[in-house]
Amino acid sequence: MRQDPAPGLWPRPSHGKGSPAPTRLSERHLRTLGLKGLEARTYLHLLECGPVPVTAIADALHVGVGEARGAVDRLAQRGLACGGQHGQDAEPVEPSSALQCLAQERTVDVLQAHVAAENAYRNYRRHMPAAGHEDAFEVIADVRISERIEQAEGSARHEVLRFVPHPVDHEPPSRSATALLTQGVVHRVVYAKAAVEDSAYYREAVRPGVALGIQARVVSTLPTELRIYDGRCALLGLTTADPPRQRQMLMVRGSGLLSALKELFELAWHSAFPMHTTGPCPPQLAPMELRLLELMSTGMTDEHIARRLDVSRRTLSRYVERLAHRTGTTTRFQLALAASRRGWL
Repeated sequence: MRQDPAPGLWPRPSHGKGSPAPTRLSERHLRTLGLKGLEARTYLHLLECGPVPVTAIADALHVGVGEARGAVDRLAQRGLACGGQHGQDAEPVEPSSALQCLAQERTVDVLQAHVAAENAYRNYRRHMPAAGHEDAFEVIADVRISERIEQAEGSARHEVLRFVPHPVDHEPPSRSATALLTQGVVHRVVYAKAAVEDSAYYREAVRPGVALGIQARVVSTLPTELRIYDGRCALLGLTTADPPRQRQMLMVRGSGLLSALKELFELAWHSAFPMHTTGPCPPQLAPMELRLLELMSTGMTDEHIARRLDVSRRTLSRYVERLAHRTGTTTRFQLALAASRRGWL
């Protein structure tokens, strides 16, 4: 029986004068999010006709039953479908969390391409005559970076935005940053997984910062360091080595590049996973279970999580098994989705 498409997958019609017609979800859209051809066609068929048996999917898409079952299984792993096993009908599930994961993966690709393009253009400009942009850009060497960061933080009045691709140092949040937080200046930070997996940096910089009021999110990787102050100036990392041998940053003031960097941050922020290292523990969870789910949401490996919790891998596995049993899930991804839907994270 035909069902209505899931909410939000087809944009609502706009009634404004000259507005374009609404766009239906297509295979091209799903490929853009990272689904392969058969996965995308299977998902569209489930939205159009589900719940349906896997054999019906195979007939409709003119593929083998094994191929159709494999596509449904991959959609289930991504959190976009359920069923399809042991004679059960396959059907789509509410996609918001799964789409966030897919968008995050694509965001990393966009970030890397964006920085590569900026680096290529900078290399081009080095061989061209000056074009009157001397005041908009300034390269800062390693020994002066800390001083310029302190100056920029000290002048911030509204918001500080940051990318942290790897642990730069193991120092706690700066005194000026601490003072700004107490004055109500918003700090939003996107950490790469490598930063939160570093034990010393996580202990001495990440957790104290979040405890002070920094809003933190995590993505799998970031291409470079970035700091933006009140939308008026930015410090962009020029060194891509990890760890950098000699740190260099580009100071960017009012220019098209500054606007692009702000948009780049917002894109990464909205597709990153929130970190919850403070706050009350939900009554359904023990504190250890909450910490485990928080660390799992950052994408850490079991080895890093066990170290953070100071437990053995076997003990960690028992905690995960108990949470999976309580939520009726079979994979880590499904467990994370279930925890999010129940308001545990």
